[in-house]
Amino acid sequence: MSKRYIDTEIWSKKWFRMLRPKMKNAWFWLTGTCNHAGFIADPDMDLASFQIGERIEEAEILRVFKDRIFQLEPDGSPDQCWFIPQYIEFQYGKLDANNRVHKSVINILERKLGDNYGAYMTCLRVNGEAKDKNKDKAKAKVKEKVVARKPKHEQVKEVREMVKSNSKQFSEIVDVWREFQNWCDYMEKTGKTYKKYLPAFRSWVRKSEDFAGVTSGKTSHRDFMTDSTGFYIGYCQECGSGESYDKAQIYGDSRCCKKRILPEKVLSG
Repeated sequence: MSKRYIDTEIWSKKWFRMLRPKMKNAWFWLTGTCNHAGFIADPDMDLASFQIGERIEEAEILRVFKDRIFQLEPDGSPDQCWFIPQYIEFQYGKLDANNRVHKSVINILERKLGDNYGAYMTCLRVNGEAKDKNKDKAKAKVKEKVVARKPKHEQVKEVREMVKSNSKQFSEIVDVWREFQNWCDYMEKTGKTYKKYLPAFRSWVRKSEDFAGVTSGKTSHRDFMTDSTGFYIGYCQECGSGESYDKAQIYGDSRCCKKRILPEKVLSG
């Protein structure tokens, strides 16, 4: 049984979304019954209607898919067939005469398209080159983002300056400067790196707070009361404001002050 690629994003494309269900089925019938070169010889509308489950006519298909199907011979000709040009580009990309399957496709194209074969292959090559350029542009954008990211020593230096200028923005519970030194020692010893060092240090401090036994490291969702809807009632460690949170959110920060969420209302000293 032969298998073929299918575009998983086709359901999001406007031209396909605008089709009636019958014509969507018709498109899958066309791309599923054509040969490996994208040709449908002597289209059988009775069989198509039976397999789709609705009556469908040639004129309807050719009208709806007029920009996606070429009728190579006039109606009634014994050599009548339909051709789906995009099929080859999607299934194979660039055709390689040294590939056995591709060679068979090329032979069929030469036989069916005749004088139009050269123009079609040129179109395939141009489209392929355009896609390659788009890929190169995408890679360049990713590279620019990576290059734009500050190196480790600069990010660590910024964290250090923030700790020295206002350590309370990280924690009022643990010795933040000591934690910064421990964090630097850990990175040097293990070779650990991060994409963003400031969030990494904040996470390090939180774990230190948990270890100290004064924050949510000593609480669980079972310590929280629930409201009428089943959500947990948590109180901000900073301002005491109470709000409803789901199970995952109670282990994070409060919405108001971005501080720990506690099961009871306790205002900080």
